Amino acid sequence: MPRRPFATLLLATGLILGAGFPAPQPALAGGRATRDSLPRPATLAIAPGVPLHVVRRPGMPIVTLLALVRTGSAQDPAMRVGLASLAGALFKRGAAGRSGAEIDEALDAVGADMSVEVDDDRILVRFTGLSEHLALGTGLLADILTRADFPAAELERERDQRLAAMRSTLDDANAIAGLAAARNHFGSHPYARPGQGTRTGLKAITTGDLRQFRDGAVRPGNVEFVAVGDVAPERLAEALRTGLGTWCASPRAETAKPLPPLQVQAGRRVLFVPMPVTQAYIQLDLPSVARRHPDHLPLAVMAYILGGSSRGRLYADIRDKQGLAYGAYASQQAQAAEGRLVLELQTKVASAGKAIDSLLVQMRRMAAEGPTRAEMDAAKDYLTGSWGSRFESGSDVAGQVAALRFHDLGEDWFRVYPDRVRALTAARIQGVAAQYLRTGRYSLAVVGPEDALGGELGRFGTVVRLEALALLD
Repeated sequence: MPRRPFATLLLATGLILGAGFPAPQPALAGGRATRDSLPRPATLAIAPGVPLHVVRRPGMPIVTLLALVRTGSAQDPAMRVGLASLAGALFKRGAAGRSGAEIDEALDAVGADMSVEVDDDRILVRFTGLSEHLALGTGLLADILTRADFPAAELERERDQRLAAMRSTLDDANAIAGLAAARNHFGSHPYARPGQGTRTGLKAITTGDLRQFRDGAVRPGNVEFVAVGDVAPERLAEALRTGLGTWCASPRAETAKPLPPLQVQAGRRVLFVPMPVTQAYIQLDLPSVARRHPDHLPLAVMAYILGGSSRGRLYADIRDKQGLAYGAYASQQAQAAEGRLVLELQTKVASAGKAIDSLLVQMRRMAAEGPTRAEMDAAKDYLTGSWGSRFESGSDVAGQVAALRFHDLGEDWFRVYPDRVRALTAARIQGVAAQYLRTGRYSLAVVGPEDALGGELGRFGTVVRLEALALLD
C-alpha cells in the first residue's frame, strides 16, 4: 500500500514535571493492558528546560535512553531540503573526535544499538542496550547530540548514496505515488517536501549548514530525554549532566517558527504521473486535523472502520466483492501541524476508474449513514484490546512517552485512551465523516501508463500532469 516513502508518520501517544517516582509496574501480559500496567513516567530536570522522563522497570536487563529533539524536516530551509534528515544520518558518523567506525565498534562490543529517526516534526535519537552499559549510551548520546563532527568525507558519502537512491526511486511507482500525493495535497506547505531531501537541496548542503542546524536545534528548551528500564533516575540525570557538560548552560533554543496552516483549495485536484507500469497506483487525500485536535480520535476510528484492516469497508467492497485490487485501505495520518485522511489502492490499469468510483461511493456512504453497531463494536474491541501491545518493549514505551510529550496529550492519556475510544458513538463517527469525507473537495494522485490513463482521469477533477523527476527536484 502506498506510503510517504521519506517520512515516518508516527501515531502520538506523556507527563508533568515534578511527578513522584512510581512504584514498580507489573509487566504487560499477552499485549493486554490494565491501568496499573501502563507506564507512569516520573519527571525530573537535568538542567533548566531539559526534562528527563523515567519509566522504572526494576529487573529488566535492557534499558532504552531516548532523546527527543523538537525539530524535523518540515523546518528545513527552502533551499536546503533534506538538512534535518542528513544531519540525523551523520550524528553517528563522528562525534567528539571519535570516528563513525569507532562509535560502531564501541556499540558492537557490548551488543548495543544507537539509532536516529527523523520525521517532519522531530528527531529521535535512541540507545538500547544492557543496563550495565548505560554509561556508554549516556556518553555517546551526549556526544552525538552536542558534539557531532559532521566529517566532510561522511557528508559526501551520504549525499552520494541519497542521490543514487533517488535515481532508483524513479523506477519505484509506489514511492512516486507517495511523493505525488504529498505534493498534490500539501501544495506549498513544508509537509509536501520529501524529508530525505531533494536533488537541489542535497547538493547545496555544506558541513557549515549541518553545524548551524545542530547548534540551533539541539539546545535546552528543544530537547527532552526519556529512559525506560532498571535505572536510578537521579544517577542517570547526573550522568547526563556530566556528559552534556557546558551545553546544559547554553542559551535556550529560540521558539521554532510555526508551520503555516494548510491552504485548503476548493474543488478536486488530480495529479497524474506517467510511468510505464502494469498497474495504476492511486491515493486520494482529504484535509484532516493535527494530532492534538479533538476530532483526531473519532477520525482515526472512522478510518479504521472504512479501511484500516481486511475487515474494512473498502477491502470488503473493492477486493472481496469486486476483485479490483489486492487491498484498499484508509488511514488518518496526523502530524504536529496538519493531518490528512488517506485512501489508497493499486489496481489493474483497466479498472482504475472503476476503483476510484468505488472509493467515492464508500466515502459518501460513510458520510451519509455512519458505521453500524457491529462495526463500532469490532473497532472498539480491536483498538482497546491491542492498546497494550504498544508498550511491550522498553523501546516501545520510550517512543510512546516521547510522542505523548511532543503532542502534549496530558499526563493521563495512556490510561484514558481506552475509555475515550469506548465512549465514541456511531453518531459522533458519522458526524466527522460527514464533515471530512467530502467528495467535492479532495486531491487525487495517480501513477500509471499515459496511453491507458491519460483520458480517463478528467472526470475526477482538474488534471495536472507531472514527470516523476520533478518530484525529486
